[in-house]
Amino acid sequence: MGGKTDLDRVVAYVPTELKKELEQWAEAEERSVSWLVAKLIDRALQQRRERGTLPGEDGFVLAFTKTGPGKTAIEQTG
Repeated sequence: MGGKTDLDRVVAYVPTELKKELEQWAEAEERSVSWLVAKLIDRALQQRRERGTLPGEDGFVLAFTKTGPGKTAIEQTG
């Protein structure tokens, strides 16, 4: 595992709860979190292209809201 790659690096900060859930999902798929996140991004961008929307045109916004100690809610608006 590891080694050189021609892929670019993207850093994202997510709530601890989301990271744990991504880790569990990746483990169940026998993949890395990085691979899983790359596939999720790819799928989202494909759907956006299929809709024919340009960045900012579709009104897609994710909002993270603290709902209590160690809990975060995610809402999609637009």
